[in-house]
Amino acid sequence: MAEHLSAQLLEGYRKRHLEPAQLLALDDHVMTCAECRQILRESKPRREALISLRESLESAFPADKIAAS
Repeated sequence: MAEHLSAQLLEGYRKRHLEPAQLLALDDHVMTCAECRQILRESKPRREALISLRESLESAFPADKIAAS
């Protein structure tokens, strides 16, 4: 995959809404393409990304279940 990723593919990659094999192929591209990495970095503010990650973790590991362990 020598060409840059389309906006649609970058969005699917960022949101992880693609098939596993396609995610792996795009991951390989992003690892070698500084321009696509930069576009990904700029596509979602870090704060928003961290909030999304926190919400995902909180739903996967509710505090009341952790405290009861």
